[in-house]
Amino acid sequence: MALNRSRLKVLALGNNARSRTARVTVVAGLVALGLILPVTGGGNPAPAAPSGAAAGGLAGASAGVADLGVDVSEPVTTGTYDLGPINLPGVPHKVELTGVVHRPKVSLGRRLPVVVMVHGQHAVCLYGVDATVWPCPRDKYFPNYRGYDYVGKNLAAHGVVVISIGANGVNHRSADSDDEAMTARARLIRKHLDLWREWTTRGNGPFGRQVLGAIDYSRVGLMGHSQGGEGVVRAAERDGADLKPYGVKAVLAVAPSGFKRRSVSSIPIAALVGDCDHDVGPGVVKYYDNSRYTKAGDLGPKYQVIIRGANHAFFNTTWSPSGGLGGLDDWFSYDPKVSECAVGKPARLTEKGQREVALAYFSSFFRLHLKGERRFAGIWEGTAKPPRSFGTAEVPISYHAPANRRLDLNRLTVAADLTRNAVGGAASQRGFQSVSLCGGAAPQPRNCLARSDMEGVTAPHQETTGPKPGLGVVAFKWAKPGATFTNRLEGAARNLSAYRELRFRAGVNFTDPLNPVGKPQDFSVVLTDGSGKTSSVRAEQYGKALQYPRLIDRLPGNRDLRIFFFHQQTVPLTDFTGINLNDIRSVDFHFNTTPKGSIAITDLTATR
Repeated sequence: MALNRSRLKVLALGNNARSRTARVTVVAGLVALGLILPVTGGGNPAPAAPSGAAAGGLAGASAGVADLGVDVSEPVTTGTYDLGPINLPGVPHKVELTGVVHRPKVSLGRRLPVVVMVHGQHAVCLYGVDATVWPCPRDKYFPNYRGYDYVGKNLAAHGVVVISIGANGVNHRSADSDDEAMTARARLIRKHLDLWREWTTRGNGPFGRQVLGAIDYSRVGLMGHSQGGEGVVRAAERDGADLKPYGVKAVLAVAPSGFKRRSVSSIPIAALVGDCDHDVGPGVVKYYDNSRYTKAGDLGPKYQVIIRGANHAFFNTTWSPSGGLGGLDDWFSYDPKVSECAVGKPARLTEKGQREVALAYFSSFFRLHLKGERRFAGIWEGTAKPPRSFGTAEVPISYHAPANRRLDLNRLTVAADLTRNAVGGAASQRGFQSVSLCGGAAPQPRNCLARSDMEGVTAPHQETTGPKPGLGVVAFKWAKPGATFTNRLEGAARNLSAYRELRFRAGVNFTDPLNPVGKPQDFSVVLTDGSGKTSSVRAEQYGKALQYPRLIDRLPGNRDLRIFFFHQQTVPLTDFTGINLNDIRSVDFHFNTTPKGSIAITDLTATR
């Protein structure tokens, strides 16, 4: 759990690894002194260290298992293991080999998919000891790894083996390594997989013959939270080469840190964060942006998931106030009266509400990509409305389809895209006050907004990491109706009949007075066929990208804190009627529905 240190210089927002440990220690001390009463309940795990080879398992964070639209019939069993401290390559001190496993009660010989979970940076020891000491006394081990039991039990009930591993020993000295111990986390994941492969092959582990043949190691999922999120991305880099022969088929990075500019190719990756995250902030978007075009012909889909009203800590029950372990709400409002993230505001999620949403998306992601449950594909691809079991929070998802299901029309990231698009057709603009590139590599201006303060939070897509630039986009400004952006289609690209949707990502520039405060933007998407017939739809109805960014907080100096997110609009091609989709000659964005405006656009594609 760590806010990028460069951002820390300009923000009184969040904390790095050491400050988080210190904060937990202070709260623990206040609890011990009776100055703060710990909040208990929710059946959270007891704070005892795991000991012995196999224990019966601690009480789960959530006894019930969410339905997610299907009957749950799999009895689940939970067990823990602790093989003591081990030497891990590249780590200068010993690391615990500790985990909890949730699995179907009958697992023998079933060759089930497996998910390995890695927690983030947090206190390593419980109260009454220096939280920076390692190793802890055995009864003072902080059970970070038990904070995702609610997810593990749900997935186990749907036929997935889930192993959540302890990484306190890695966290203890993570700031001393040159990559914040991300490589160490990747090696720890591999160590546990090696261990389980032996147990499920020989039946010689703490769970005996019950797990013989239980796991299919060609279907491995990785989930990490905070620094654990960056850790699982590190493990999956280079097409998952560091974990071979294990076949990584899905990576879920939950509110991940972003110390390095990492990307994942050939493997489905979802980068997820709450817009009320006051710890790592919204920089998760870089994982999606970075991974889109890293590898030509990439068949691994990418997802950007923003949970509105979610913070950083509540994804882990042991980091949350109800866990009784000194956890806090990481969100801090400078002006609670106006902040939409303030506790009690309608859009702000409670602990329970946040975990209900998280459970639905975490579980469905792995069931889609490890088990092939296509019933969830429409939700993740933005073409279907989530059922009630997914909660009521707004969750805009951007979906970058695999290369064999995507036709790039215009990436809109570099200067050449203003005159020639990705299918060889002419690109042109007329009637705009200005059309310019921003956010990407020089000579593009680094910032797309009129203010540069706090750019890592207000403009996360444009944030740089060392020498690596942010996301290049095209900014369109119009001062009167009638401006048009045209992309001519050529050759085989004129036949869109095999595609289902037209997609693009966009963001409303809240620092430009051309955009009325609080009002959405809109324009017409127009298709023209070979006979000259046209069909148009209004863009605003197809997603959240054209909404005016909501007021996250008001900072000192009367500065509004809003986030310049690039969300995706997904327009069904069947909504364009009366034209021949076998012969589309142009795709036009006609800015005729609002009198003026300022937006940025990228990633114009057709998908199937």
